[in-house]
Amino acid sequence: SEKNNLDKDRTRLEVAREEQNNAFSEKELELEEANERLASLETDLQQAHEIIKDHEDTINDRNDELATRVSPEETKKLQDVLEERDNDIKLKETKLHEVYEKLNTMDAKTSEYLQIIDDLNTELASTVSEKNNLDKDRTRLEVAREEQNNA
Repeated sequence: SEKNNLDKDRTRLEVAREEQNNAFSEKELELEEANERLASLETDLQQAHEIIKDHEDTINDRNDELATRVSPEETKKLQDVLEERDNDIKLKETKLHEVYEKLNTMDAKTSEYLQIIDDLNTELASTVSEKNNLDKDRTRLEVAREEQNNA
């Protein structure tokens, strides 16, 4: 009976080892595939770097070529035009800031005016209420005089 139990345990152990070995082999295969993909991506990246470098070299060559084509006088004219445009932009920015400041001032004044209007409306409502109360009192007084005169 013990021998049978040992044999069963041994068989289970062998099956477990085999399953573990299979799983390990699968993981090794997955790792190899991942390494192959990584190597492929590294190759693609290297090729992309080479293409970018070629483009940069081409751009630099064209820039050098263009620099030799433009005369110093033309370069000076272009710089003057760019400087003039820069100055125009700065003036417009200054004017824009002035307009914003004026708008902010107007906004503050508008807020003040709205507060004054609110205060006046409150005062007006109070005055109207007082007038209504006075009118009621006057009416009561007239009714009382009339009753007194009638009596």
